[in-house]
Amino acid sequence: MPNAAGRSESEYKKEYGQFFTSRPVAEFMAKWVMEKQPKTILDPAVGEGRFLWEIMKFLPLKSDAGELSVAAYEIDPNMAERFRNIFNSRISHDLHQLKLCVEDYLKAEAKMQYDAIICNPPYHKFQQIPDREQIRRLFSERYGITLSGYCNASSYFLVKSIYELAPGGRCAYIMPYEFFNTGYGEAVKRVLLEQGALKYIIKFDSSVRVFEDALTTCCILLLEKPMENIRIKNCGMMENTVIFSEIHSLEQLNWEDIASISKAIPEQRLDCHEKWLSYFLKEALVTNTHNLIQLKKIGRVSRGIATGGNQFFALSREMICRHHLSGEVCLPCVVKASDVKNVIFNEDVYRRLYEGNRKIAIFNGVCAHTEQDKAYIRYGEENGIHEGYLTSHRSPWYAIEKKTPAPIWIAVFSRNRIKVVRNEMMIRTLTAFHGIYIEDAAFSTEDINLLFCWLLTPTGQKLLKGNKREYGDGLDKFEPGDLMEADVLDVRKMKSRDRTDALAYYQKMADTLDPDLQQDMICSIDHIMKKYIN
Repeated sequence: MPNAAGRSESEYKKEYGQFFTSRPVAEFMAKWVMEKQPKTILDPAVGEGRFLWEIMKFLPLKSDAGELSVAAYEIDPNMAERFRNIFNSRISHDLHQLKLCVEDYLKAEAKMQYDAIICNPPYHKFQQIPDREQIRRLFSERYGITLSGYCNASSYFLVKSIYELAPGGRCAYIMPYEFFNTGYGEAVKRVLLEQGALKYIIKFDSSVRVFEDALTTCCILLLEKPMENIRIKNCGMMENTVIFSEIHSLEQLNWEDIASISKAIPEQRLDCHEKWLSYFLKEALVTNTHNLIQLKKIGRVSRGIATGGNQFFALSREMICRHHLSGEVCLPCVVKASDVKNVIFNEDVYRRLYEGNRKIAIFNGVCAHTEQDKAYIRYGEENGIHEGYLTSHRSPWYAIEKKTPAPIWIAVFSRNRIKVVRNEMMIRTLTAFHGIYIEDAAFSTEDINLLFCWLLTPTGQKLLKGNKREYGDGLDKFEPGDLMEADVLDVRKMKSRDRTDALAYYQKMADTLDPDLQQDMICSIDHIMKKYIN
């Protein structure tokens, strides 16, 4: 891909958030928007024109097409030229009255409403757009809504397209699913519900790589805007049903398979404040909500320590010995989630990491008092550690964040099973883990152990996963706010006998390093606890 700045193609695509649509996806989406034979069509981020190629297959002969208007936007001039070269020989034949606008769709004034809109919007984070505050103001002025600055740019594209869709028109978008399960997506979901246009959410399982170079979980949104006279007749309260469907391969992207694995939810039951991942579950996990409590009701979740230079701050036994560092500056700490193999972290586990020369401490420079400690600080300055973003904003640069140890850790990233660890040694961790801090004075140490056990169980993990963010290749992520919203068993409501039995299994887990035996204990605990919510 040519570019004047001499950047690599991957760097160039990242700048513009370009991830190109595969043919099966483009064909499926084109079929949806073309089914009602639209006269006006819009592609807000046309790229190479993959959607328009598929749309042409549904067009009648030119002599029978009548008045057909096609508009396409492309912010990248190089890509626009590439589009022209690809379509030059066919635009006049198949897509007469095509207008290519080489400009930012988000800033462009809406000239009309369209019968069909189809789009694969840019996938970069909105914070990366230079004019993001201007665009936020434009959306506030034009549509009376304020979208979060944390939104992916694709959410802004979607909202603008909803307002530019004509009554009775259809829209198809492929975009990251993440906004459906985050706080910043509430305003977008509110627009979807208020407009009454959402018909299908077809989510790809996180293991499906829809785009080779984008590690994100995608979904296809299919919309059909109701006719204005129908909305007036029903006083804006249409009986619309939204179809939720999750597919596990591109081969399932056909109406027959989708129909067999779909779940229909009345629009009135959808709440923009809730996380919509749970709607893809085939059956409800919980029948007795009286025994559940949100994690934020009993405590808080905070990320681990961000050093701004792990290569300097994270220490192994060999590094400590080589630099002759004192014990005062070596703060025990878990650096990597992969280092923690056991569900209960105690001194025996820590000792094994230490003897294995894993990084098991962080340098706390404010406690430096020996000449060797101070020499290590100079060593960091010689290597430019103090010039990093985080370190340059700290005073002194070698100080670390003041975070107290958390009794329970949850890994930020996970595949399949969420890594939950009981921090019996009560040491700190870096950003590989989030820490759960119990602030309810009525929670005893036994209650904390039982809560930890609950988070390990298959039932507890299923509820927890309703708040996750999905990336590609089956990778899941949690932010602290996601975990705060999670429902957990209020273990204080457990009967005395069940508490005793569960804690006995907890002790057995602590006494063994055998993962198979620990899994047996977890299954036994799940049998005790799940009856409180079913």
